Amino acid sequence: MGFMRGEDNMNDRRNYDGLEQLFDRRQVFYLLRDGSACHAREISRRTALPLNTVYGHISRLESIGLIEATGERREGCAVYRLTPAAAAITAFGHIAEHFGHK
Repeated sequence: MGFMRGEDNMNDRRNYDGLEQLFDRRQVFYLLRDGSACHAREISRRTALPLNTVYGHISRLESIGLIEATGERREGCAVYRLTPAAAAITAFGHIAEHFGHK
């Protein structure tokens, strides 16, 4: 019985970690959503996330096609922005919200 409780606690912790990562990734995405381009250090400063965490989120968002490197470098870091597809989807979401659709 004790083993099951330990397993449940591990599952709860994994679920919490997953939600926390999702929230952090969302912060990075929303920071780029307004059309600005940022580098990892800037994202780290503006979100208060550790730089290594930001790099992990950038990697994940880039791998699923939501952000891309611009080819520009600032402070020795690559600069990132939303991909055109992600920007279009985001813009459509703002229009739908404006007209009361969710």
